[in-house]
Amino acid sequence: MIGKYISAVLWLILAASMVVGGTFAWFTDAELAGEAVFQAGTVEIQACLKTKTDQDGHIDGNWNPGDCSQVKYEIKNTGSKQVRVRVQLTGQWYDEQGNPWTPPEGVPADVVKVSLCEDSRCPCSYWIDSKDGYLYYTQVLDSKAKATLSIHVCLDGPKTVNAYQGKTYVLKGSLEAVQASNHAPFHEWQVDLFGRP
Repeated sequence: MIGKYISAVLWLILAASMVVGGTFAWFTDAELAGEAVFQAGTVEIQACLKTKTDQDGHIDGNWNPGDCSQVKYEIKNTGSKQVRVRVQLTGQWYDEQGNPWTPPEGVPADVVKVSLCEDSRCPCSYWIDSKDGYLYYTQVLDSKAKATLSIHVCLDGPKTVNAYQGKTYVLKGSLEAVQASNHAPFHEWQVDLFGRP
């Protein structure tokens, strides 16, 4: 009788080992998944003055009250991403020694008017003045593409009094670019000219 119990226990152990051994008898394989590589694009721009100047670097070396000059900038997207571009123009008067100059009290300070060029010779149809201090290029500027900004700089005739004689006006442009995708202009510049998220 003990033999039957031992035999039954052995059969149970054998059956259990076959069940356990059978569950580990699958064909298997392991492989590493390929790498998912992402490289960030670049946002880079260049700008250069395309207006002819004299040997001293002046656009107009004899600027008179009432004169208007056209200034052209060429902006190139040298990065890999499509971008939106804006420009802020600021001007400063300098005296004969090259020092910053401010008109004295009683002399009008607002004698220079800077505006987008609006005649047929100016390629400005894609620029707008949003009245927030910036001029915006309304098109997406593709990688390696160029845009031209043409502006008029006018010296007021009646307001430009003798105190301005011999002074130099320097106009500077500060360019900014942001990726065109994912509503970046809205987030970075807080403008909805190009849509909202």
